[in-house]
Amino acid sequence: KDTSYIKRITENQNNFDLSEIPGFSNNKREFTYTKRLNNSIGPKQTKCLITETIEHMDINNYIMVKQVTKTPDVPSGNSFAVHSCIYMSWGPGNSTLLTVVSKVVWSGKSFLKGAIEKGSIDGQKGSVSILIKELKDIISSAGTTKKKIKSKKSKKAPKATEPAPVVESPEEEATEETQESESSLVSSIMDKL
Repeated sequence: KDTSYIKRITENQNNFDLSEIPGFSNNKREFTYTKRLNNSIGPKQTKCLITETIEHMDINNYIMVKQVTKTPDVPSGNSFAVHSCIYMSWGPGNSTLLTVVSKVVWSGKSFLKGAIEKGSIDGQKGSVSILIKELKDIISSAGTTKKKIKSKKSKKAPKATEPAPVVESPEEEATEETQESESSLVSSIMDKL
């Protein structure tokens, strides 16, 4: 499987020394990389151990991938992991809605808990911003040109076609129902973490 896009995105998220990023096998994959840290104190980089599991895969409805990131090189690194659920579904106009929910899961105690949680969540926010920017760039540079296929048929006058009707999509407004639905979605994703 071609994982070159995920490699490109991961590198552009301030990471280096990427291991091979395999395709999913039995809905799971693992890989590693080193992340540069911008902390004024503490380590300047850390090794990240990534495990991704496809929790739900129905391209007609939604896809949810759970990602667990462990960073054993940072202070208290063996006492926590960052759990993220990446949720993708169809949006208006053949677009994709992306929701990412993250939290720090503790397996031990640390006097640095507040700083670690803030740094981890801020890091996730930054990575998701870069992910979105990179995906938009990949999609826009993919192009829409098609190969022309030469036909051996005799040339005939082109058939007259009617212009396709213009379909306008109605603007969606945030209603209470929409907000409740989004709140319910985030709650159900949080339950999976």
